[in-house]
Amino acid sequence: LAGLLYHITWLPSDRRPAGFTRELDDTHYEVRDATSDGRPRIVRVRFAEPLEDPRYRWVAWQGKSFATFTPPAVGDSVSLPAIDAKQVLSSIVR
Repeated sequence: LAGLLYHITWLPSDRRPAGFTRELDDTHYEVRDATSDGRPRIVRVRFAEPLEDPRYRWVAWQGKSFATFTPPAVGDSVSLPAIDAKQVLSSIVR
């Protein structure tokens, strides 16, 4: 949550400290760690169904476009590189 897009879409008063939770549809979000100004740094997301369920379509930004992404196995983790929101938006809004 940094850069120009962050500053357009995030209000300083809209803090999400560690421990903040939210339920949306069949998904539970929990902020596990946050910056000193209340921006989420680590978020745990729990889904009602296994990640392999066909209702979910996983994609990740791959430099110039989105591509199919396979989530890591239970107990594993993956780190994705930061993306340039301006580049993403310019590629999908023409």
